[in-house]
Amino acid sequence: MEILNPNHPGWYWYVPFLDAYRRNDFHRALSNALKISMPGFPLGHVALAAAYGQLGEVEAGLTAVRDLLALRPGYAAVARQELDRISSRDLVEHLLNGPRKAGLEIPDKQGTATPS
Repeated sequence: MEILNPNHPGWYWYVPFLDAYRRNDFHRALSNALKISMPGFPLGHVALAAAYGQLGEVEAGLTAVRDLLALRPGYAAVARQELDRISSRDLVEHLLNGPRKAGLEIPDKQGTATPS
């Protein structure tokens, strides 16, 4: 019999985060994002900023944005491109709205920064 590892990497929680976020279940998305708990994993900070932003938790969202930018200073400029690699275009646009609400100025599709 095979036993599953109870100490799996935190990034495993990114897919459940995306599913909850896609369904607009932002409380569950936040719960899953918090379980990622990997300070060096940029998508963990994106997940936190997205969930906090959608929930209107501005201060926590700003902290997630600051942590993301400390790790990846130019992330806002490449966010759409990087997220396009792992998610559908509709989900990417939905996902980008959360960090924007948290204070990350992400360029729109035409390349101009969208105000938070």
